[in-house]
Parts: sequence; C-alpha cells; structure tokens
Amino acid sequence: MSSEPILLIKTSDRKIIIRTRIDDDFVENEILLGPILATYRRNNDPIVSNLLDLFESVIKRTVNEFIPHENLLMDYDIIADDSLDYASVISITLNSVEADGIKYKIEGGQFTISNLNEDREDKDKPYKGNINRVLITPKIVLKKYQEMYKKRQEELKKPKRQYVGESF
Repeated sequence: MSSEPILLIKTSDRKIIIRTRIDDDFVENEILLGPILATYRRNNDPIVSNLLDLFESVIKRTVNEFIPHENLLMDYDIIADDSLDYASVISITLNSVEADGIKYKIEGGQFTISNLNEDREDKDKPYKGNINRVLITPKIVLKKYQEMYKKRQEELKKPKRQYVGESF
C-alpha cells in the first residue's frame, strides 16, 4: 500500500462522492445533486457557478477533515456546452490538488454533469477554461479541523473489535 494521499471522485446522475484516503484511513463527503439543483432553480441562482463553488468547498472540507491545512491549491478545467450562465452540460477535469505542499494523487477526476439548465436553441459560444484557486482555511476553523484530526487518529489507534470465533 502507498502512503501517498489520494483524492477520489465518484459521480452518478444523483451525486458526487469526494473521498480522501491513505491506505485504509479515509474521509468521505458527498454532494446530492437533486436537492442542490432544485434549490438553485427555486431561488433563481446561477446554477453552474454555485455548483462549482460547492464542489470546491466540499473538496476543501474533505481534505481538511483528512489532513488539516491552511492553503489548498486546486486546478481544474471546465468545458460547458454554453456560457456558464446557461450551460446545461459541464465537464470537469481535476488536474491537481495540493494542501500545504502535500500533493494528492487524483482518481476519477474527470466527470460530466448534465441537465443543469434548460437546453436552449440559441446557444452562446461554448465555454472552455481553466480554474486555478487558492482556498485558505481561517485559523479558527483550522483549529477545529485539527481537533477532529487528533480525535480520529486516537480512534484509529484503538484496537479493532474482535468477534467470537475470530482468531488473533
């Protein structure tokens, strides 16, 4: 097994699962697309930009719960079938994630989400771009993540429950 941290992204029509792991230790969070998209539509919010913000924040949260950090560098490409305000389909390719100098190997970092906005006949020019972000964790929030990390590490050190008939 490798001791390199891995960021795994799994997608389906209903959700995006984001998991960080080293060996058997992992932290996982998910984005349930149905309720999120319904909320954006009901509030007339810009769907794609809000979804990208949510995607970034869930990656940040997942990596922070796994290994607390102050700075997260994230680089990804996005392709949309229309301008970002009206896109009905977006494809994301996560190129790199680095937390305080620790690089994450990315698995499943390329995915497509469809049915975001109503498909229009008079489409603007398709969008293609690169997004490179530095997300900073405030000190007070970082302290909470460090406390969660210490607690998780203590739980990992505890002996695993052994069942009757199981050999040592």
